[in-house]
Amino acid sequence: MNHPATINAISFTEYAKAFALTLLLEVPILALFSKHLKRLPLTALLLNLATHPMVYFGFPKLSQILALPYAQMLLAAELFAPTIEAFLLIRYFQWTKVQAISASIFANLASWWIGILIDFT
Repeated sequence: MNHPATINAISFTEYAKAFALTLLLEVPILALFSKHLKRLPLTALLLNLATHPMVYFGFPKLSQILALPYAQMLLAAELFAPTIEAFLLIRYFQWTKVQAISASIFANLASWWIGILIDFT
């Protein structure tokens, strides 16, 4: 799998694999914080539709335009995703602040670290 910062053009199939892997990694972690397990896959899908394309394509492109160092782009992207996802969980899915923030941070950290391990192995 390609790392988002190195992607100029990837196939839909490659992006779909990355998106599916993110969901596979994040759903079980979100489940640790949720009482609504039946709708959790749909919740995770909606959260990631709101953030994953921006993290995967938007931030790398923005960093190219602004000539930002990779570390700054990565920090911005990795702060963006859990912040937006926690907001959505609180606002639209009635999660508590503690649940939403904890779940978002842990889910995104897990998918990020596993993604790095897959990328470099």
